[in-house]
Amino acid sequence: MSILETMKSGLKYGTFTVDVWSIEYRVWDGNQMDIVKSKKNLNTLRKYFNEIGGYFEYSLVTTGKNIKDRWAQDVLYVRIGEWCKTRENFPNGTACPKKETAYGIDNYLLRPFPYQKVKDADKRHSQAKQDEVVFDIFQKEGGFFVDIGAHDGQFLSNTLWLERQHLWTGLLIEANPDLCQKIDKLKRHAWRLCACLSSTLGSVTFIKGDTVGGVENHIDEHHMKMVNKGDKITVPCYNLESVLDEIKIYHIDFFSLDVEGAEMAVLESLRDGLESNSFTVDVWSIEYRVWDGKLVVYEKSLENLNSLRWYFLSIGGYSEHSQLSNDENFSDGYALDVVFVRNKKFCEKYDELPDGTKCSDLPK
Repeated sequence: MSILETMKSGLKYGTFTVDVWSIEYRVWDGNQMDIVKSKKNLNTLRKYFNEIGGYFEYSLVTTGKNIKDRWAQDVLYVRIGEWCKTRENFPNGTACPKKETAYGIDNYLLRPFPYQKVKDADKRHSQAKQDEVVFDIFQKEGGFFVDIGAHDGQFLSNTLWLERQHLWTGLLIEANPDLCQKIDKLKRHAWRLCACLSSTLGSVTFIKGDTVGGVENHIDEHHMKMVNKGDKITVPCYNLESVLDEIKIYHIDFFSLDVEGAEMAVLESLRDGLESNSFTVDVWSIEYRVWDGKLVVYEKSLENLNSLRWYFLSIGGYSEHSQLSNDENFSDGYALDVVFVRNKKFCEKYDELPDGTKCSDLPK
């Protein structure tokens, strides 16, 4: 377990993935099996993979004929996403998560309202000028955004100014149904999905918490101190590609991601789509800073930032553009958001990437 614990954060947040595990849990004292310790080890492993999420127990393995919990030698775990790429059901007959889940996406996806003229269309709402920075990069009118962690659609919104002042539209994703109702009252000219994103899960347990609520398995421990752990609901999950299929849009000009600790889990659910170019994203603004209610949790924030850098490096074709802050501290681990840009799109407008690399030097 000590070895597995060193991997827990990386597995949970998608820093790396493992498709199949075979783990020996049986305890042998040289003469006979220690049934109590063996059973305890197995239960500990089951708890571990349950906490990480995204895996199912495939089988127990033994050299003999007895494969009961306490007698078997190894336990096998398989990553749900990999298993369901080529199969429709799990070994126990349960159906794999589909793009069209049992929840019925039509019950959770609301079409955009018509554009509305408002007096304060030029009012910015973002916390660290995310909306202005994104617009300044390409200065595009009528773009398309995806805003995950949309809250009530207005408070600290990274997309409302783009919509009202520059005629953008997009997709607002918020898992908390109470906040979805507030979004609907704004009558935004954007699709609204009241659900979570996942490529492997049909539903998750969500802890309400206004601006710091989130998926139970992914809320950072520091954020967890600021929420009511008893205020839980079950919310449906959908693969982003299935949502984009519904709205018939596959190019995203700006992707805003603020999900209180689940950033890497969301990004890993998008990996296949990004690597296969099933959809494209030009600019990302991702919140990574961890706040415990009083102070920035520097080490955890820096860990989050490095995980994001690794992710976009592994995806390829992106460069870090800048970091954004609401308190003038733009240092690694202290800034609020990090911005990434797609190299190909950036080089259509600029001669150099943000790090100074000449666009003419990039592989064709």
